[in-house]
Amino acid sequence: MDFLDKLNKQQRMAVTAGDGPVLVVAGPGSGKTRVLTQRIAYLIAEEGVRPWQILAVTFTNKAAKEMQERVRKLLPDQAIEGIMLGTFHSICARILRREADHLPIESNFVIFDSDDQERLVKSVIRELNINEKLYRPASVHAAISRAKNELIDAEHYPTTTYRDEVVKRVYAEYQKRLIASNAVDFDDMLVYTAKLLEDNPSVSDKYAQRFRHVLVDEFQDTNLAQYALVKELASHHKNIFCVGDPDQCFPAGTQIQIPNGSRKIEILKKGDQVIAASGRGSTMVSQVSHIGKRVFKGNLVKAITQSGHVIKVTPNHIVFARLGMNQGLHYVYLMYRKDKGYRIGIASHARSDGNGLKTGLQVRGNQENADKIWVLKVCRDRAEAHYWEAFFSTTYGIPTLVFHVRGRRMRMSQEYIDKLFNEIDTDSNANQLMTELGMDLRYPHYIPQGTFRNIVNLRYFGDGRITEESPWHAHRVDLWSSDPKLAKQLKELGFNPRIRSRNNWRVGINRLRYDDIQISAQKLSEAANHAEIVIGAFLVDKGKSSIAQKFNLMPASHLHPSMIVAIMKDGKIIEDEIIEISHEPYQGTVYDLEVENLHNYIANGMVVHNSIYAWRGADWRNIQRFEQDFPEAQTILLEQNYRSKQTILDAAMGVIDRAQNRRRKQLFTDRGKGENIFFYEAPDDYAEASFVVDTIAQLVASSQFEPGDCAVMYRTNAMSRLLEEAFLQARLPYRLVGAQRFYGRREVKDIIAFLRLVHNPADEASLDRVINVPPRGIGEKTLTTLHMVARQKDLQPGEVLIDLARGADSPYWSSFTGRASISLADIGGMLAAWRIAAQTLTIPELFDRILSDINYKEYIDDNSEEGEDRWENVQELRRLALEYSTRTLDEFLENVALVSDQDTITEGNVPTLLTLHAAKGLEFGAVFIIGLDDGILPHSRSFDEPEQMEEERRLFYVGITRAKDKLYLIRAIQRGGRGSFEEAYPSRFLDDVPADLLAGRTRTGRNLRGGVPESRWGATEGSAETKWSLHTRPKTASVIESKYRAGTHVKHPTWGEGIVLDSRIQDDDEIVDVVFNSVGIKRLSASLANLKII
Repeated sequence: MDFLDKLNKQQRMAVTAGDGPVLVVAGPGSGKTRVLTQRIAYLIAEEGVRPWQILAVTFTNKAAKEMQERVRKLLPDQAIEGIMLGTFHSICARILRREADHLPIESNFVIFDSDDQERLVKSVIRELNINEKLYRPASVHAAISRAKNELIDAEHYPTTTYRDEVVKRVYAEYQKRLIASNAVDFDDMLVYTAKLLEDNPSVSDKYAQRFRHVLVDEFQDTNLAQYALVKELASHHKNIFCVGDPDQCFPAGTQIQIPNGSRKIEILKKGDQVIAASGRGSTMVSQVSHIGKRVFKGNLVKAITQSGHVIKVTPNHIVFARLGMNQGLHYVYLMYRKDKGYRIGIASHARSDGNGLKTGLQVRGNQENADKIWVLKVCRDRAEAHYWEAFFSTTYGIPTLVFHVRGRRMRMSQEYIDKLFNEIDTDSNANQLMTELGMDLRYPHYIPQGTFRNIVNLRYFGDGRITEESPWHAHRVDLWSSDPKLAKQLKELGFNPRIRSRNNWRVGINRLRYDDIQISAQKLSEAANHAEIVIGAFLVDKGKSSIAQKFNLMPASHLHPSMIVAIMKDGKIIEDEIIEISHEPYQGTVYDLEVENLHNYIANGMVVHNSIYAWRGADWRNIQRFEQDFPEAQTILLEQNYRSKQTILDAAMGVIDRAQNRRRKQLFTDRGKGENIFFYEAPDDYAEASFVVDTIAQLVASSQFEPGDCAVMYRTNAMSRLLEEAFLQARLPYRLVGAQRFYGRREVKDIIAFLRLVHNPADEASLDRVINVPPRGIGEKTLTTLHMVARQKDLQPGEVLIDLARGADSPYWSSFTGRASISLADIGGMLAAWRIAAQTLTIPELFDRILSDINYKEYIDDNSEEGEDRWENVQELRRLALEYSTRTLDEFLENVALVSDQDTITEGNVPTLLTLHAAKGLEFGAVFIIGLDDGILPHSRSFDEPEQMEEERRLFYVGITRAKDKLYLIRAIQRGGRGSFEEAYPSRFLDDVPADLLAGRTRTGRNLRGGVPESRWGATEGSAETKWSLHTRPKTASVIESKYRAGTHVKHPTWGEGIVLDSRIQDDDEIVDVVFNSVGIKRLSASLANLKII
């Protein structure tokens, strides 16, 4: 295992870690991807793990491909054959196709890209007669996507406004259309897989047992659904290995600028006002929207500026900085060129090109046609620079040789220069160099920006103008190029390239909102063949200069003396120079802020960026979730971070320390001891639910918590029924718990749509796209009629289309005009023929057959330069099809559709009701765990299964550790069961909670088996009216007998046959829960429903 020799101590510890959960919290430049890929190689070569027992997931196809290539460099192909390595979406697609019997869709489902999804939403909005101007399809679709990522379906979509009601209606119909089209969107792939694993234990067990090791890259970027997936897949062997970045933070004591002075960062709270840079030298007041906090042990970067500002920060915190220009200094740099690799060199800090001073890196970069440059050292003289150049080169095996001989007198020819860079693994060596310097390859100090490079420039506060409508300088994205083909491509995709000079053009986009400009930059990059995005910010006024100076974003570990940073002085943002960089050890709590709109703040006088992950849809709590869900996990580099009060942690440890085969581990917090845990024993399960609702109302009325800070957790979904009724009777609200196409060009999307339609005629989006391609006289009116006829006959338009191929014999023929009927029959006949042919033809043969039948070449290639380009695109797609000659159309279509796409998650301010399984690492101020009876928690199924009993214990532990400030443990003396009450016994897990941590006593006056202090009893029977108050609830009077028992078969005049799930007497009526074959679960009043027992 030679590759282990190149690892540092921490990397080797991670790569060779033993079985069990491992969290590698890695700072910038610490070789995260390297650790993960070498972990895979180590498991196969040293631990004897079979390749097919390894699952490795990441976010983008590019990252997955890079990971595969790195593993192949370490092991022969036959040793790694069978590894399941890919993006979340591609892996979900594989699982869903294999397990389609459990899904509402067939195994040949298609994947709608972002255009298809938005088109479908737009169609639904129009058919529901909703004002499209008020409810834009993109906005409505974004809301649906966010709900799906929170695992909220249409039925449970929370509605607090009329807009929510509209979104809910569209969501429901959108989902029906997807299923009818046998299609999924990107979010469905995650949601369906999560539900599949949660609802089907046999399926979950099959995959969990197969994957002995689950590895996750860029863990900090995962959202809730993705975290739930990897956790479920690792549930059997518990060998989950996650690699991610820590939060970027400042130590306690850092002064944050506020409107009337400054305040220590640890004192700030959500909603406080802070001062932020608003562009071009200006500042304005903004609001803190989130505060992050964690424990840190390591070296902080300490920077001192010329004006005396001192800032201490974790090495990965993003700051605004740019290169200075001092003719007396010299750089030692690492340079990268895509076709060569990496080299080490030196350059003057600043040099003249005859027109003024330029940084030496600019001159060197242009000479070498470099792509990126990183500064390794800033030296006082050239002799010191030569020393460090030789040191880095010989220590890490990176050449100092130039990339080319052009215009130079060289002893070595270009042939041997190329040979040298081909034979030296400069990629691995550069990674090792940057890792040991604590730097991050994602943040170069300099990127040459010639127009031929097609770089997307994202510039915060890039708009020099400011208006009343835009209180801060708007952000800007620009792409300059001289490539005419790229200009045509972007124009087809809806962008507006504007000619700036004879050979140059530009696409420019302004957006006021931070999130909007990020999305715009990403879309432009994807449309421009994944062009590089370079981010900067215009923080200072340009003064007398012709152009303003741009600051780059970079980690604090990249700062060097002589670099320029932005500071605040007299309410203005000005430049300052760093004169000293050092490192200072620190152990304690560190903090970060999320600032609305402007996403920066002033720390110790310096402008810094805030959390960088929120806009990408990541859930910042997932590292905490991992630590809490896997308390026995080994965390490498950083210690665990717990947010609960110490009393709650001690209770959790009392429970989990009784687990078998677990070494004891002390959890600690810096949040103080906290209140004792409140125990309540209710007379029955109705009183249990009432106690929860009453107590939450009191907590909110007394301003101790917001409604959204409260959560009620239970072992099984069935336990939510009484809770929901209690909330409803109290009239209080509650809550039950992007994308880039593979090709975006018109002609490529056309052919893919034809193939998708052959694969799945129910695919409406594809049908609508190509039904008139090439033009065959089918207009908007005919297409609308086709949809209407299909809806009236409860069919899909594709089915009607195929039937029309029978001509006048088709019952739908008369619904269309003569010309339209013939045109529809023509395409319907071809579609039917293609579907038959697809059973025997290979994908390339089917591809050619479709092109030939529709004369697509004649349509697309008009002998112009543009036509030739389009036909070349079609041929490029055919070359991809050739790679699938021995594979299925399913696999081909999946490959051209899959991308990663995440959206941000929002939550309403209402209490959350959820199962312990669904908690998934969430955290709440006040947590109520109900149903603490033997047979419920632990579940009766675990009584004779030690492993299941341990899982039940872990669930209880998870529930306890969701609470930050208050925890309520609740049980009932008796519970209703099929018309009668059964005596319940306290959960055996309650014995493990230390008695001195509990307050309260049983309603009957009994103490818990461990003995509960009686001095803290404080349950209140009622509560006063408040703004979030309890209304008077009618008393239940059971004066009639139950007629419908659980399991009874019944028939409803509208919904047909069903089975009774539950029944109870309420308000002189019998309330019956029935699951119908046609519509699912319905709750009915027996006196009104006209149910018949069959």
